[in-house]
Amino acid sequence: MVDYQLTNLRRLVVDGEDFFILDPIAVERVLLEGASIDGALLFSESLAGVAWEIVKKYPDLDLGFHRGLFSRNKWWACVLFNSEEKGHHRVNLQNEVCSNCGWQGVIGNPLQFEIYAGSEDREKAFERAKQLNPVNCPNCSEPFQVFAVWVGE
Repeated sequence: MVDYQLTNLRRLVVDGEDFFILDPIAVERVLLEGASIDGALLFSESLAGVAWEIVKKYPDLDLGFHRGLFSRNKWWACVLFNSEEKGHHRVNLQNEVCSNCGWQGVIGNPLQFEIYAGSEDREKAFERAKQLNPVNCPNCSEPFQVFAVWVGE
């Protein structure tokens, strides 16, 4: 198992919370061998692996690791969307089906309250996410039934 040092990782501050980004080669290694950061375990490599399979295809997504208030001294993975005009935001990747045309794919929804665990002010962070511009179905341009700020192809 590899132990990464915080000083060697890219740091992002999102909603007042530190996130650390591993380079793609390091993420692949983590998924194979497990890892820790400064001695604290990365939690749920299997969930991070599912997210990583999507994140690695898109330059506007990052897989960040953070330790919130309830982290039990472990690092948790979170998908971060980089909105060019409004910076990084947490998103929950989820499968979506367009109710108008039947398009199926993955979207990034920032309005899942649980992804804000660890932020200094969860409600403020959630309100900030509501200010993002929604995206529509890439096939028919109709709005999704859930709030989406990112869509995979």
